[in-house]
Amino acid sequence: MGMRKVLGLIMIALIICSGTVNAKAVEKPVNRDVFLYEYFSKTLTKFESSLSYSLQGNPYGVQLANNTTSELKMIELEALYYQSRGVNAKVMNVTPPFYDFSQNLVELAGLVIRFREKPSSGLAAGIGRTVESMERDLDLIDSIRLMNGTQVLNFTAQTRKIRGYLEKILRMVKSAEVRPEKFEISVSDTKPILYENITIYGSTPLNESVEIIVEGKNGSTVMLTNPENGMFSVRYSFRMLGNYSIYALQGSNRSNTIRITVRKIPSVLLMDDTFSGLMGSTLNVSGQLVDYYGNALAGREVFIGNTTLLTDGKGAFYSTYTSEIPETVNLSVRFYGDEMHSAVSKNISLIFTKYPTSITLSGPSEGYAGRKIELTGNMSPSLSVPLVVYLNDRPYMNITSKDGGFSFFIQPNETGELKIYVKFTGDSIHAGAVSNVVVLKVLNPPSRTMRYAVIFLILALLVGTFLYTRKPRKKRMKPEEIKEERHITVGEERPVIRLPEDTKELYGFLRKMLGIPESLTPREALMLFRDSGIYGDMERITELHEKMIYGGIQLTEDEEAEFRERVRKVLEGYK
Repeated sequence: MGMRKVLGLIMIALIICSGTVNAKAVEKPVNRDVFLYEYFSKTLTKFESSLSYSLQGNPYGVQLANNTTSELKMIELEALYYQSRGVNAKVMNVTPPFYDFSQNLVELAGLVIRFREKPSSGLAAGIGRTVESMERDLDLIDSIRLMNGTQVLNFTAQTRKIRGYLEKILRMVKSAEVRPEKFEISVSDTKPILYENITIYGSTPLNESVEIIVEGKNGSTVMLTNPENGMFSVRYSFRMLGNYSIYALQGSNRSNTIRITVRKIPSVLLMDDTFSGLMGSTLNVSGQLVDYYGNALAGREVFIGNTTLLTDGKGAFYSTYTSEIPETVNLSVRFYGDEMHSAVSKNISLIFTKYPTSITLSGPSEGYAGRKIELTGNMSPSLSVPLVVYLNDRPYMNITSKDGGFSFFIQPNETGELKIYVKFTGDSIHAGAVSNVVVLKVLNPPSRTMRYAVIFLILALLVGTFLYTRKPRKKRMKPEEIKEERHITVGEERPVIRLPEDTKELYGFLRKMLGIPESLTPREALMLFRDSGIYGDMERITELHEKMIYGGIQLTEDEEAEFRERVRKVLEGYK
């Protein structure tokens, strides 16, 4: 993942997590700045590490400071980008003092390493001036208050550690006892960008005031400063591009001369690296052109591929793209710069994807070895396409869906656990998909002796019920006692089975009448009647029962009537 993508994720998280949470159960909004606090706490830890490495004379201190500065700058610009789109980014209130400190840290780390290699009064002056500026930045960081509900979060404990490192650096400079021996100057950056502040620092054996001269093609600037203990420093920024010379005068003495080249202000393209959508749809590609300081560059030409766009008042630009086929289009976004701003470019990808598909697979959790087990499924959208059934992650069979639906049988020969799923490899316009996994536990089939015993019990119950209902009745039943309407054919008597009125109780009543053990699941109970004449009715009864109880689906009037009639037929033995 590239640096920009990482920073984009950080920026989104900072914006989302530093917002205001207002739950229904909370009367007042509650600020949640925990992520913001944790991120900048880690930034302070990076500052500590950079100072530690620099004190040891390790150049990694400078590299770490540069990396942290770049990251903070990008976050600042990203926040501006989201803010221009109406997103309230609280991070904008936190970043500035951290970024200013990191800039000073880059300068200080370089000065400290140079001082360790060869101490000089000029470097000592630069270190002292930079530390002063960094301490002011730390004061601003200490004033930041973030919230975690009602708890106040601040950075004071961490900045205290950083102040300790700055004190060590000042003690190192003082212990070197560098005395100014000659009149000389230096600068923090010989290639600054337009309007960027640089530090001009130096040393002198004399205590007289010093004139610092900045000469350019359009004239000179003179700054007056008074040395302290033979050291001096000033801050300066350039208002025009070009080459400059900087030197200092003290009475009749002239210092060395520093050559400066002022560069254009870097331009920044704020936009995503990737834009994606479905084939045939329209992709809205947008971005914003700003400079290094976050100022919008309005009215500039931006080129996306062969398309020329003009930025609006906020530096924003927009374009749309479409494709009728699934593809990835790589484009270059370019701004060629102007008289004050440098050119910038970046590559983006437009991804047009196939239409998504999904597969749902259903099946029993248990089955018997040597017997067929049915599984069913559905596709979305409803396609008629070839599918592959996988058994324990290996292709098992090829099937074809019809209008999105499909079913198939497997017949395992051994007991154990099977992992079953269905895969669609995709076609020219539809993306591939993999179904959910059905885990099937394969058991040994019940013994024939047990099955025959159950069938014998069922027959005995049926005969007993029939004989009982044929006995003369001593008492005539009242009409309201007749729970079910009976249709009796002329010349034929049928046994009367009084079924429960509640449909949901029918299945339990049937199991009790047939003597089915309570330990068996509905599907296991059904398997007892696999080879009997009532299997068809029992299978349908089981399906309707599972639909109603396990599926939570209300049966229709026709299904309820069918349910009751099939239960009656099983119990009355088709008489």
